[in-house]
Amino acid sequence: MNDALILDDVSIRLGRQVILEGINARLAAGQIVGLVGPNGTGKSSLLGAITGMIPFKGEITFAGRGIDLRGVGYMPQHAAVRAQLSVLEVVLLGRHEGLGWRMDPGLLAAATDILADFGIAELAPRPIHTLSGGQQQLVLLAQRMLREPRLLLLDEATSALDLAHQMKVFDLLKAYVRRTGALVMIAIHDLNLAARHANSVLMLRRGGLAGSGRFGDVVTPSALRSVYGVEAEFVTGPTSGTVVLPVCAVA
Repeated sequence: MNDALILDDVSIRLGRQVILEGINARLAAGQIVGLVGPNGTGKSSLLGAITGMIPFKGEITFAGRGIDLRGVGYMPQHAAVRAQLSVLEVVLLGRHEGLGWRMDPGLLAAATDILADFGIAELAPRPIHTLSGGQQQLVLLAQRMLREPRLLLLDEATSALDLAHQMKVFDLLKAYVRRTGALVMIAIHDLNLAARHANSVLMLRRGGLAGSGRFGDVVTPSALRSVYGVEAEFVTGPTSGTVVLPVCAVA
């Protein structure tokens, strides 16, 4: 798949405040892109602009065309379901256009299978509002993936998960990308998760883009000093890859 997400001179303003300005990037499909940067640098705003939910200037295209929301899966940072629905019903809503008076057995099997992939099959009959925040995150991510979007945008989708479930989610995302050739962009604060699981990163700094490309080329000691305001050491292990060790804040 030769699809790519192209950000051409994208700028976002809130009133007179500049959130992001002059963002240019070409992100090929078939990979996981880690969207990184300190708090308040516009990660959520950029994801919102890509979906068309936040006004912007410039141009955003995917596969040579404007964003078609029918092919986009978007999970905002504070996604939650308050309706009186079971976990299985929430997941099935990911393919709501296939729902009717009679349930398609294939769709029901697919929803059951994806819950099993996430290790939460036993939660299927539970009311979603009775689950923990981390469990709800897993259910809502399963819902988005059931639809099999070509462009999957995730805003801190692993923030409420324990270590084992974080690793499980990234394993599932990597398998999804291999199978479908989709582009996954995930806003993430944990640089070590980005180093281990993202094929490339887009680093934002206050007001703009600090860098785009391979993790090792973008996330450097000097970048962490200037963008994050921290001194850090980098350790490379035979199985862990690059590990970022923050040492102290820059005085």
